[in-house]
Amino acid sequence: MARSNHIFPLFLDGAVQTAAGIGGTGATSSWNGTSSFVKTVTGSGAAALTFTVPDATIPGTTIVITHTGTTSVFVTPTTTIYNEGNIDAATLDGVGESVTMFWNGSGWAFIGSTEAIAIV
Repeated sequence: MARSNHIFPLFLDGAVQTAAGIGGTGATSSWNGTSSFVKTVTGSGAAALTFTVPDATIPGTTIVITHTGTTSVFVTPTTTIYNEGNIDAATLDGVGESVTMFWNGSGWAFIGSTEAIAIV
């Protein structure tokens, strides 16, 4: 049988990652590389959280980031497929907002979101 060149979604089997940004200014967190599901948590009055998504190692890796807090979360992948000069980002502002990202082997693509995605 010939090998297929198709990339299928790959959901990792790590536990749900909790990315907390409670208190402080410039709060940051990053994807652990083992979970396909991330929930962001921010406390009332806390500084916005910047959640960095580094490059994946396996094409087809898919992650879902869901916001469960009360302040903004800026989701910033280190590499995207859009070939723009600036890093593209999604901003999650309210409880239940989410973004889904897919690694194609050379960059992240936003494949679904409840929020607007800025490609700048």
